Amino acid sequence: MLKQLLKKQRAAPLYEKIVLFSCGNCIFWQQNKQFYMRQHVESPPRRRVTFKFAKTNVMKNKKGDVKKGTSLKKGDVLNITALLKRFPAVCALMLFGGSLSPLFSWGYDGHALINNGAIKNLPSEMKFFVKKRKVINKHVMDPDRRKGDDREEPVRHWLDLEYFGAPPFRALFEFKKPPREEDYKIRSGKLPWAIAETLEQLTEALTENDGEKIILLAADLAHYVGDGANPLHTTENYDGQWTGNRGIHSRFESALIKRYDSSVKIGTFSAVYVEDPLKFIFEYLIESHGRVEAILQADRKSCWEPGIYDNYYYDRMWGELEALINDCFSQGSFTLASLFYTAHINAAKNITPAGDSGTN
Repeated sequence: MLKQLLKKQRAAPLYEKIVLFSCGNCIFWQQNKQFYMRQHVESPPRRRVTFKFAKTNVMKNKKGDVKKGTSLKKGDVLNITALLKRFPAVCALMLFGGSLSPLFSWGYDGHALINNGAIKNLPSEMKFFVKKRKVINKHVMDPDRRKGDDREEPVRHWLDLEYFGAPPFRALFEFKKPPREEDYKIRSGKLPWAIAETLEQLTEALTENDGEKIILLAADLAHYVGDGANPLHTTENYDGQWTGNRGIHSRFESALIKRYDSSVKIGTFSAVYVEDPLKFIFEYLIESHGRVEAILQADRKSCWEPGIYDNYYYDRMWGELEALINDCFSQGSFTLASLFYTAHINAAKNITPAGDSGTN
C-alpha cells in the first residue's frame, strides 16, 4: 500500500501530491483534498520507514462524521470536520505543512516534576536555580520543540541498550563519545552523550555568569535527564512492539502520568558531586533499563480485554507501578540535581550564578 502511494506521489501533478503522516498506530494521508487513514500492524517506527497494513478501522458515520467505536470499510474517506474533532493535532499539521514526530516524551508535567524534585534538593548556595525554577520549567520542553527543525535532535532522546550486548552492558562504557556514523551502534541513540554535552555547556555558562544561557541549558539538561528516567527510552522495544504491548510508551509515559502526576512522590536527598559524569550517566540509564520488564508485565496484567484501556486499566496500572514510577522520578531528580551541583562546583563553588548581572 505504501509503495503504491509513493509511486502515485511521484507520478501525480503538483496539485495532487499525497501527504503522509503517522500518529499512534495509524497512518494518515491527504490526496485531492480528502483525508484517509490506515491502521498499522506495527507501532510507528521512530527510525524505520516500513509500514504494514491491517484491515482499515476508520471511525465515521453516514454523514462522514467520526463516531467513536465504529468501523469502516477499506478505502472509506474521513470527513475533514470529523478528522478535526477526533485528531486535531494531525489536522493542524496537515494544514500547516508540519509533520508528526513518532518519538515520545513525558510531556511537560513529567519533566517539570523531575526538575522541581531536583531543584528542591539542591544545596542552599544554589539560589539561582531555586529563583529561576519556573522559568527553567517554561523551557523544559525546548528539546522536543527542536525536533522538527533539527534533524540531529530526535536521536538525542533515547539509548537502545540492546546494541551494547546483555546486562550489565559493559560495551557501553567503551564509548566516551557517540559511536561513529559507520558503526551500527549509531542507531542506538545518543542520549547519554547529549546529557554529558549539555552538562559541559551548562558549566561554561555558569563560569561566564550568563544567566540566560544558564536557564536554557538547565532546561535542556532537565529534559534529557528526564527522558532517561523513562525506562522505555532505554530499549529498542520502546513501544512494546516486540512483546504484544503495542502503544505502551504513550500509555505509560503520557496517559498514566497525566492521571496520577499529583500522586508521584519524590523523596528528599542530597545532591552529590560527580567525578566521572559519563560513567554516572551510563549507570543511571542502565538502572532505568532494569525497570522495562516490570512495565510490560503490568501492562499485560492490567488489560482486561485486548485493546481496551479504560479507567480500570489505568487504575490497575497505577496500583502495579506506583512504587516503580516513584523510583523513576526520584532517580531522575537525584541524577539531575547531582549534575546541576557538579556544574556549579566545576564552574566556581562559591560564586552565585549570574552574580550581580540582574539574573539573580
